[in-house]
Amino acid sequence: KAGEAIAEMSKKATAAADAAVRLKEAQQALRDSNRQLEVDYARAGASIEELKQKRDDERLSLEERADAAREAAALDAEFSRRRIEAADKEAKHLQREIELHGETEERLDALKDAQIAAADARAASAAVQTELMTSLYSIEQERIMQAEEVAAMERELSAERKTEREAEMQAIRDQLTERLATIDKLKTTEEEKEQLRVKARENADAMILELENQHAQQLIEAQKAVRDTLAEQQRTARE
Repeated sequence: KAGEAIAEMSKKATAAADAAVRLKEAQQALRDSNRQLEVDYARAGASIEELKQKRDDERLSLEERADAAREAAALDAEFSRRRIEAADKEAKHLQREIELHGETEERLDALKDAQIAAADARAASAAVQTELMTSLYSIEQERIMQAEEVAAMERELSAERKTEREAEMQAIRDQLTERLATIDKLKTTEEEKEQLRVKARENADAMILELENQHAQQLIEAQKAVRDTLAEQQRTARE
């Protein structure tokens, strides 16, 4: 029995030593990874700031600013995720170290600091994401307002064109009515009168069709002019 107890103790000691070695290796790997992560994050931070400047640059189009805001948010979210994961791993490693080697004031302080670092990383990520998403929302609202302005102007133009078209079409119908009345008064056979009526109606239909095509083309050109004018105004404002 004594031999079995010694063997069991030896087995546990070996397992504990192996666990301690694996923990040391994991901690070293995490430190190496964290050093590279900080370098990568510093570079990403510079890129994020450049994207924020593009986002706030009113000389750029709203689409370009929105794209910059989304790219900055995605880049920050990725590195925030990696930093939070690293902080969580550090806390787990320290917790494991305490389990293997027991509590000491130094280990408990280190664990507390790691847990605080993880919480701070989450808070910092949330703050940055809130700022980026708020700015993106503002840009999107500006885009919506601009689109509504364009739509309102196009509706106004469409209404004006419709009124003009209806007036011109009514003039064609009135002209047809007058011609039909004139044909009815002609002193000729009913067959000849009907032929003239058919030709008058065909002529009126052709004039209405041409008028509709003409107004449709004018509306397209007017809508394009509205968009071009707004684009030019925005370009001038950015300059």
